[in-house]
Amino acid sequence: MKATEAIAGDGKGVSRTPLTLVVKKKGVPDLTMVDLPGITRVAICDQPEDICEQICSIIMEYITPEESIILNVLSATIDFPTNQSVRMSRKVDKTGERTLAVVTKVDVAPEGLLEKVTANDVNIGLGYVCVRNKIGEELYEEARNAEAQLFERHPLLSKIDKSMVSVPVLAQKLVMIQAGMISKSLPGIIKKIKDRLADAEAVGFRRASSTPRPKPLPQSSGFSAWPRSRRRRFS
Repeated sequence: MKATEAIAGDGKGVSRTPLTLVVKKKGVPDLTMVDLPGITRVAICDQPEDICEQICSIIMEYITPEESIILNVLSATIDFPTNQSVRMSRKVDKTGERTLAVVTKVDVAPEGLLEKVTANDVNIGLGYVCVRNKIGEELYEEARNAEAQLFERHPLLSKIDKSMVSVPVLAQKLVMIQAGMISKSLPGIIKKIKDRLADAEAVGFRRASSTPRPKPLPQSSGFSAWPRSRRRRFS
């Protein structure tokens, strides 16, 4: 909170400056995630009047790149097709091939959820994962046990395929998606590196070719002495 206030101020504003948080724990997945601000439609307290536009601009900056995976967090209580974050992700990912949806508050609104996540009216290409929110002071293991029981015993939620429920399933899915994206992007990254190296070498060659050839020193003993050229580093 202190770091957020130091960057964005204490008036609930937003900033494009990212806060980097490194969490290390044995046995947890290796993931890189960007937690973007939630969309605020109306400015409150000391927020600027264009707070909604600022937030949407930041979100678009991060979800537009082709190598980004878009994680839409949707409440089970809302209508998915009319959700603003869904509409924004569809602008930059029309096929949905890099969009994943996480559905929260499933215990609050279980009615019709099965149809929502299987019909896929909003074209979520990477699928849905339904999770139960942690309640109060629950420990992680307590929350996961309660979640497992919910999806196992609830008359409606138990009908959702087990590959689409729980936080552990979400974590594993994110790891697999990230690995797939890295594998897919690697050839292009290697090509860009090679192209830039080739460009740098070409620039270095042109610079070396355009350097005036030094004049020989006066001959005094039957041979011409040339000054030793210095090594140049090109970047």
